[in-house]
Amino acid sequence: MIAFFAAAAVSLASPSQEAAVLAACRAWMKPLDINAEMTVTTVDGGICASGMMDRGTEGPFLAAVKRFDHKALVIVVRSGGGAAEASLPMGEAVQAQTATVIADVLCASSCADFILPAGKRRVVSEDTLLLYHGGVTLEALNAAAPQVEALARRDPRVNFDHLMEQNRQQLNAEIAQQESLLVREGVSPVLFPGWTSSTT
Repeated sequence: MIAFFAAAAVSLASPSQEAAVLAACRAWMKPLDINAEMTVTTVDGGICASGMMDRGTEGPFLAAVKRFDHKALVIVVRSGGGAAEASLPMGEAVQAQTATVIADVLCASSCADFILPAGKRRVVSEDTLLLYHGGVTLEALNAAAPQVEALARRDPRVNFDHLMEQNRQQLNAEIAQQESLLVREGVSPVLFPGWTSSTT
């Protein structure tokens, strides 16, 4: 006879684990500039992440989250947001864990859009600013057009139409990734002002 055993479900962190991680992260974050690039550290039972989620900053965060596979995890995040191409994979990594996400002091833009909702449990600390705005949309092409046009004028090797099409494809991929993440989190994409479907 062959017996199959399902892996035991991981429970959420206890209130004492949440409190301990929050206290450790606040002590670690105290001297940090919230407007600097995101830095990440691990503490007993959790992860502290502070700063802007710029392109390239997702690597240390993703590595830290991976270390907590199959364990209850508390993530304390303090961020003004940042680039979707960094924050979307971060949200997906959090979503794959049994994580409690605590927004502390400030959680704005991509932090509020993608990181906080990715937790199985979501906590907003007292006196914390939680600031949402519309996510990734094709409207960003309008903002990029003058810059691409100026680049094409300076360098005749730059093909305006080709570069704009590359931008459109990248935005459509990010929009599809965003929609998938939000739907899995139980967040309706229509709550985002300026929402644009990736089918455009």
